[in-house]
Amino acid sequence: AKKAKIYQIFKLKFQNLRVTEGCWRIAMKIENARNNAALATIVDVSQEFGVTYRALRYYEKRGLLSPVRRGVARYYDEAQRRRLQLIVKAKHLGFTLAEIAEQLAGFEEEDQSGAPKLQLDMATAQAQLGFLEARRQEIDLAIAELRATLCHTHADRRG
Repeated sequence: AKKAKIYQIFKLKFQNLRVTEGCWRIAMKIENARNNAALATIVDVSQEFGVTYRALRYYEKRGLLSPVRRGVARYYDEAQRRRLQLIVKAKHLGFTLAEIAEQLAGFEEEDQSGAPKLQLDMATAQAQLGFLEARRQEIDLAIAELRATLCHTHADRRG
C-alpha cells in the first residue's frame, strides 16, 4: 500500500515523463538515498543538541518526538530536529514537558531564519518570567546562605 502511494506521488510529480516500472525503481532508490542522507542517528542528534540518549527516548515516550524507527534504531529527520530544538529552547526557558507538549501541538511556524518559534502569548510569557524571577530569588538566598555557612566554617577552623 505504501509503495503504491509513493508510486502514485512519483507519477504525479513526473507525469510529463514516461514512467516505467524500471524507471520507478531506480527513482525510488535515488529518493531513498536522499531521504537517508537527511536522517540523523540518535548519536548525532544527542551531540548536536547536547541531550542524552535517555532524554531523547523519554521525549519519544511522552509523544514530543516521533523519530523514524527501523528495528531498534531511531532516525531523526529535519522536522524532528526542529521539534527538538524547540523542546531544548523551552526547557531552557523553564517550561515543563507538559507545557512544552501544549506548545508543540501548535508547532507549525518558523521564524525567518528557519528556527522553530515558540507560540507564547503575553500572559504565558509574563507568568513564566514571574516564575523564573521567583526561582532566581530563591537561588540567590540559597547561595547567600551557603556562603555564610562557608565563612563561619572557615572562621571556626581558624579560631
